[in-house]
Amino acid sequence: MKYISNQQSPTPKVAILKFLKIVAGDTNLKLEFSQVWLLCKFQLGDEVTLYGIDAETEDNNNLVYLVCQGRVRLLVFNATIGREVSTQLLSVKQTFRLDHLFYKQPLAYRAIAASACFLAQINISDLRQWLQRIPNLENYW
Repeated sequence: MKYISNQQSPTPKVAILKFLKIVAGDTNLKLEFSQVWLLCKFQLGDEVTLYGIDAETEDNNNLVYLVCQGRVRLLVFNATIGREVSTQLLSVKQTFRLDHLFYKQPLAYRAIAASACFLAQINISDLRQWLQRIPNLENYW
């Protein structure tokens, strides 16, 4: 996994702006909104949920992810068969880890890069501020 700046990767930045347009329609907050997201590059098989903005911590419960390019697979442990199973394959403009924002007891799952991908991540504290500024964000999720 590699962190990159918004200026070096126009394609993921475009995905963030398209996401904002879907949620909020035309807005003059595009530049400001895109700058609060940190872009990360993952390779096939990388475990996304081990990484966060602070590379020294493995606790990324305070992060929300947006798929900008590629795909991410969500896996949960199935006690009946005794192994992890795939529950969802996420693609561009889909998000994950929002359960930590909306539920008291978050869901237990892992996110694995299902292809080479770019993901944008944002701290929940930053996202909460945006939920106040753009109420349609919360309605969308």
